[in-house]
Amino acid sequence: MGSIIGALSSFEDTPLNNEQKEMVQIMTHASDVVLAVINDILDVAKFEAQKIRLINRTFDLIVLVEKTIDIFAEQAGKKRIELILLFKPNDLPRYIKSDPERYAIYVITT
Repeated sequence: MGSIIGALSSFEDTPLNNEQKEMVQIMTHASDVVLAVINDILDVAKFEAQKIRLINRTFDLIVLVEKTIDIFAEQAGKKRIELILLFKPNDLPRYIKSDPERYAIYVITT
């Protein structure tokens, strides 16, 4: 996956038309998603083999969600997509305990 992502990044400095640029962006995003899934699978395998341990930390769930929206806000704005955080304060716990780096393992193992 690293070589695919590297090859795609080499297109950034070349003259491309808008359609080609969009295709490179789509492929780059898809490659990033696949790489994240592969890393999650590897983390689960390491966890099951007892090669890594989960670190439980207490963190503010609302702040985490707000930061996540901030990360995607710029890209969404370019596409005229409005991101809105809408929830009832009592529907979610404010603070949760989990490993923020390995949330996929936490979801699978709990």
